[in-house]
Amino acid sequence: MIAMVKTWLATTVAAVAFSGCATIVNGPNQKIPISSTPTGAAVVIDDKFEGTTPTVATLRRETNHFVKIALSGYDPVEVSLHSEISGWVWWNILFGLIGIAIDASTGAGFKLTPEELAVDLKQQK
Repeated sequence: MIAMVKTWLATTVAAVAFSGCATIVNGPNQKIPISSTPTGAAVVIDDKFEGTTPTVATLRRETNHFVKIALSGYDPVEVSLHSEISGWVWWNILFGLIGIAIDASTGAGFKLTPEELAVDLKQQK
């Protein structure tokens, strides 16, 4: 029994020491809810059609993204999603610096802002 507990404890410590906090908590992708008033607007992210509002886009955390929301008869809205360092990266200092490299390589050490897009489309004049 004691040997099992020691094995479990050693495995847990190794997993924490050799992984990044953000990788464990976040993963490399982030879900961004996108909505508009009125609904039904086309959502194009990085020149690729993503769907119509409301939708949830799953995007890589480590890169910036360009979002265009458009509906016939309304002025289109363009928004940039910026990649920033996630607060989870700082936990790596407590649990081992190797985690910083892991979080950076997986992209999990970043977060996209804003974390949600909700736009009011204006009718064209």
